[in-house]
Amino acid sequence: MTAQSDTITIFVKLWNMYAHIWNVEAADNVQLTGPAPPAKQVASAGAARSDDNDGMIEITTPLVVSLVPQSETGFFYAQDEDGTAGLRVESDTVPTVGDRVLVRGELTRNANGERLVTDATVTVTTTGGAGPAPRMIVNKAVGGKGYTETTGPALYGLTDQGLLHTVTGRVTRYALDDLGEPVVWVDDGSAVSAGGEDIGIKVIKTTLYLTEDAIGRDYYKITGVVTSEVVDGKQIRVLRGRGYMFPEDVVQVYP
Repeated sequence: MTAQSDTITIFVKLWNMYAHIWNVEAADNVQLTGPAPPAKQVASAGAARSDDNDGMIEITTPLVVSLVPQSETGFFYAQDEDGTAGLRVESDTVPTVGDRVLVRGELTRNANGERLVTDATVTVTTTGGAGPAPRMIVNKAVGGKGYTETTGPALYGLTDQGLLHTVTGRVTRYALDDLGEPVVWVDDGSAVSAGGEDIGIKVIKTTLYLTEDAIGRDYYKITGVVTSEVVDGKQIRVLRGRGYMFPEDVVQVYP
């Protein structure tokens, strides 16, 4: 039989095996197999990001891995060698920072507003290389189009989401997340919105454990990958740290 369209509808029957309402119900197990869908070939992470359409892509030039999470699994960040664009890559493959990788998978966007490649097939082409050098950037230049401003979402601006950057700022708020890991907000005077009444770049996944007296006093320089979260319907700037493996990523400037 020849397919008449690119979609398929499956009806799954659900039933209770016994006449007891507390029994777990069972469902037909459906598994589809077939050739992998064709992928659009692009030369870089930048080319992938510039495509607003979702779908299968294959990045034909190796990316350099910039961040591999320590307290989470199933994803990493990688960027073009020239540092112009980066992506979150969701895959069972666990590379190392500095590895060069080829990526093939589904280009999409997650609930936090991140552009990413999911269900990715990752091929490590080179191991043991130098990781990307971070670029220092002012708070207001973090993010780009779509990130929240005082007047609403930014309509213009180059996105640096997925890139390894360094920001500076005075601590405006400090908290612990659900895992007991530190979360800190820093502001360099840009006064960017972090949702609600919070001001500054939200920094997660670092080793920066503070005390309450650091708020409004301590000034830090922090390196991480630019990501995002949605707070009150607004996409805010988030910097994801690289944890204890990179202690040089967090530097106290004052006092």
